[in-house]
Amino acid sequence: MTATRDEWEQAKVIENHLDDYDQEVFIRRKITESKHFYLYKEAKARNLGRD
Repeated sequence: MTATRDEWEQAKVIENHLDDYDQEVFIRRKITESKHFYLYKEAKARNLGRD
């Protein structure tokens, strides 16, 4: 899950450094964001990481 968070953060940084709007970069960020939140919700639903 930390890997997806790092990937999402990196995608946000790349998107912020672009001078013009690039739909592919926007889509990649949204995909990584969706992956992260999916894993987060699954971990929360299964009570993972609460030792």
